[in-house]
Parts: sequence; structure tokens; C-alpha cells
Amino acid sequence: MTNKDRLKILFIPAWYPSKQNSVAGIFIKEHAKAVSLFNEVVVLYSEGIDHLIKNFYKIENNIEDGIRTLCLRYRKSPIPKTTYFIYLCSMFKSFRKLIHEGWKPQFGRYAALISLAVNIPLNLWLIPRWGISGAAFASSIAYIFATLVVIGSFSKIS
Repeated sequence: MTNKDRLKILFIPAWYPSKQNSVAGIFIKEHAKAVSLFNEVVVLYSEGIDHLIKNFYKIENNIEDGIRTLCLRYRKSPIPKTTYFIYLCSMFKSFRKLIHEGWKPQFGRYAALISLAVNIPLNLWLIPRWGISGAAFASSIAYIFATLVVIGSFSKIS
């Protein structure tokens, strides 16, 4: 397989093996290793809050078992209930770092954009009517659209 034929795949797992927990998400790491045999893989994961860092966040760039990993740690916000926004901002900046380096995943961004474009309006419409069931239904419909985009993309290249 030539480099041109290799897909660029970004894993953003909720769990991934780390220094604190070496078995968390081990199945994700094994899956990423298998995918990396024929594709270019990057794993972007968060180790969570680190009280020792001085800035809002820190990104460690490593190669683990032949896979590039970006490990993200962030600081707890001094404002209650806003730490999640620091996490989101640091994930976004990590992703932007990859984009600026010229690394762009091929299919995931289209699927995510379609999912977002479907999910937000459906949530705004269904949550007031059906509550949590409306949110679940909206997410399910958005996942179906994202899956159709990925299937359509793969059918074009195969």
C-alpha cells in the first residue's frame, strides 16, 4: 500500500492507557495498532486534570508502539463548573495543532459535521417536546446520517 492510499485516522477515545492507569482502554490501543498496519493513525486522548501544570493545558507528543499519541492534561478551573470548557478548548487546540502540521483525517470530519448539523436542530426541536427521549432520538438520527456519510465515502474508494 502506498502512502497515497493510506487513510489518516484520528482516534479520540474517552479511555486510553496512561501512566496512572495502564489498562484503561487497552482495547482502543490494540484497535489503533491494528488500524495502523495499513493507515496513518494518531491518537488524541486526555489524562484529565493535572494540578502540577502551570498553563491551562499541556500536550505531550509521543510515539507509542509505532503510533503517534497526543496526551492532553489540563488544569482545574478556579471558577466552579467551568473545567469542562478548559478541556474542550485544549482538545480543540490539540486538533488545530494537527491541522497546522498538515495532518487531516479524511472522513471523520465530514461525518462529524453532518452529525452536528443534524443533531443540533433536532435537539432544539425534540427536547422541549419529548425531554431526554428526544435527545436520544436526535442523537440516533445524527449517528445514522454520519454512518451513511462514512459508508458513502468508503464505497467511493473501494
